[in-house]
Amino acid sequence: MFRYRCDSCRTTSLPVRTRAEVLDVRDAHRRRKHGGHVPDGEHLQRARRQPTGSLRPLVALVLLLALPLLAWITQHAH
Repeated sequence: MFRYRCDSCRTTSLPVRTRAEVLDVRDAHRRRKHGGHVPDGEHLQRARRQPTGSLRPLVALVLLLALPLLAWITQHAH
């Protein structure tokens, strides 16, 4: 995954999958913001993959299962 960074504009693109895609993003930015010229301080970055999901649903599931179990244990502890 790749991202385009323009230090002149202080902006970074969203990640794209291929080098060809990031070059398209770069070229479009150059045309749109810099009249086709190459801005100082632009570069391509390798983007780290973002986690595909959040842990929030897993935490909710654990709580839903643990709370009734804890209630049952406290009722039967006597």
